[in-house]
Amino acid sequence: MNSSRLLEGDTHQEDLLSKLEDARVFRAWRLQAEENDALSSLSSAAKSRLIQSADALGLSARSVHKITSVSRTLADLATEREILVEQIDNVLALRAALG
Repeated sequence: MNSSRLLEGDTHQEDLLSKLEDARVFRAWRLQAEENDALSSLSSAAKSRLIQSADALGLSARSVHKITSVSRTLADLATEREILVEQIDNVLALRAALG
């Protein structure tokens, strides 16, 4: 009896670990899709500014993603199809002001 409980417990644990791994894979895929979408909507000048700023400030990929996301929001509010240099500059200034 005890051995069957252990096997059932192991199977349950394996199922949970499998679901967790599936969730991690999905999250990584979703973040990559969001990043590709945001990066594709950058104007060439904005993309250059973002790359220069990331190099100069030593920004992490997460920081670049957040800057791009907030810049996308500013572009949406301005009804711009592309993210412009002005939106990148505004987000970088806000980031610097907040420390």
